[in-house]
Amino acid sequence: DIRAVSPLTEKNYTVGGNTALLDALGKTIRKIREVQEHTAEDYRAEKVLFTIITDGEENASREYSVERIKTRIEHQKQKYGWEFVFFGANMDAVLEAGKLGIAADHAQNYCADASGTSTAYTAMSAISTAYRGGKPFDGLDSTIGASIKFKSNPSD
Repeated sequence: DIRAVSPLTEKNYTVGGNTALLDALGKTIRKIREVQEHTAEDYRAEKVLFTIITDGEENASREYSVERIKTRIEHQKQKYGWEFVFFGANMDAVLEAGKLGIAADHAQNYCADASGTSTAYTAMSAISTAYRGGKPFDGLDSTIGASIKFKSNPSD
């Protein structure tokens, strides 16, 4: 229930110049899994769409490794049917997602400027709405690509 989600504040969300992406993923997977386990079945999410958006490559994690995150992602996908989507700027998003066990058709580059970030969030919103509406998620397809402008090459 979205009403149970606390808003982001400067106290719980800060930008610090480093990207501890693996630690963020590991802690969030653990937290969502625990919430699912401790929520009454009638209120438990039937489906989980785990969306990752980052404008930087991993450079600061201390607790989790790539292998450990990949194992956790594979476990959540296979055992619980979670879907994972990866949006990355300033990197090869498909390559980085693949290292984590996220399929190429579930990864997309975006431009880390105001327009590109807005476009990425618009795409995430469309994906989330369709997914919650019961439409199967088969990856980022030409429908999204046609209406959403993403950079096709991270070096552009």
